[in-house]
Amino acid sequence: MLINTNQLISLMDLRTKAGDFVTKAKSGMTFYVTDKGNIMAKLSPVINISNQKSVFDRMDALIKRSANLKFSDNRDSTIIIREMRDQRSEYLLNRDNPK
Repeated sequence: MLINTNQLISLMDLRTKAGDFVTKAKSGMTFYVTDKGNIMAKLSPVINISNQKSVFDRMDALIKRSANLKFSDNRDSTIIIREMRDQRSEYLLNRDNPK
């Protein structure tokens, strides 16, 4: 991961100039907070609320579409998973020990 050295700020700088860094982060900049040369935290802008709403709208649409799906198999999911595991085990045994 390449980090611009202008994005690195020390913990002491953050303590003394927190308002400035928060304002810059709000405008879209990202900063990495260091302590004794190690990156400890990331200060970045929050996702735009209008963008979050569109994500939730898309999720609602997906849920509505999936509610209309009909599954022909009404078995319990644990049974289906067991069968899939058995098939996988059988496949691996046959692959590793050909007859």
